[in-house]
Amino acid sequence: MNLQRLAMQNFRGLSASQIDLSAEINVFYGDNGAGKSSVIEAIHFLSCCKSFRTRVLDNLIAYDNDWLSINAIASKVESGLDHSISVRRIMKKNTVLIDDTPLYRASQLSQMLPALLVCSERQRLFIAPPQERRNFLDWGLFHVKPDSINLFSKYERSLRQRNASIKNKSNADLVKSWDQELIECGQQIIGLRAWFIDKLSEILNRDYASFYGDFSFAFQYEDGCGRFHDMAQALNDGFDQDCRYGYTRFGPHRSEFEVLYSGRNIKDNFSHGQTKLLIYFLALSQAQFIYEAKGVKPWLLLDDFASDFSEDTLSKAFSVVADSGCQVFITSAIDLSKYQQKYPGIYLFHVEHGNVKKMI
Repeated sequence: MNLQRLAMQNFRGLSASQIDLSAEINVFYGDNGAGKSSVIEAIHFLSCCKSFRTRVLDNLIAYDNDWLSINAIASKVESGLDHSISVRRIMKKNTVLIDDTPLYRASQLSQMLPALLVCSERQRLFIAPPQERRNFLDWGLFHVKPDSINLFSKYERSLRQRNASIKNKSNADLVKSWDQELIECGQQIIGLRAWFIDKLSEILNRDYASFYGDFSFAFQYEDGCGRFHDMAQALNDGFDQDCRYGYTRFGPHRSEFEVLYSGRNIKDNFSHGQTKLLIYFLALSQAQFIYEAKGVKPWLLLDDFASDFSEDTLSKAFSVVADSGCQVFITSAIDLSKYQQKYPGIYLFHVEHGNVKKMI
């Protein structure tokens, strides 16, 4: 669905406002601290009832208020039908309405309104802890195979119970009673992630490798089972050490991936600008995979878009984002109006002291 209109009340330091949006590219620019990222955060919150800047959701509510609301009109691309979306937070509880009908699970909202975020933390994808890279994969995997959320939930429950049994120094039979479900779910997750990475690599090389030269990208995937590459054997052979360390050391919760270009790890061989551009290409590859699998284009939320890019790299990045077919929301410390002549579908919004103003 494309966002047509967005209304925000009591969200962060943003003034109460209603803005009409482009179905193509929306650029929010202004000085640092003006509130640009808060606009992107509001759209992200609308899509999944989560923030990428804080775990304490009440921090999203403006000072001297006890509630916030985000209301939107979105149009289905296929049918052209409009839908009203309302997300309200009050008394530490979120309320979501789609066409005035309550929605009770955030995963359902996220599935309806997929929003692919690249923020400052995501721009450090290859130097961040492995959990960040797993989150990147699993977000895309959920939108391609929504039922995988149940698989991950079962795995995490079994892992918590097994770790609790280990920490409580329970007998071996009690600890191992969780192994069967852990192994069954874990092996499926390992297989799904490997499949997803293969597809991501295929799209990345097909659509974007030429931006870097004549070589191709390769993903190096570690399944989290160490030298065993089999979860049952890893848990069995590693049981004594798990008990010694106090947690389960093998499984997809320990998986990892790296990206190689011409056989070399990009983390050690790409400049900061090249790496940031690659992260955008990975995000666009995810978006394309979702479209090929589900016929849906996610929103692209690109925070602090222009920083760290040379003029030439910025032009390349803007070009591929503009041609993605996704509805795009960009924040930038610099005015990107120079791209309007080539891409007339751009809407520019100036953000200053929390006020969002569309530029004519």
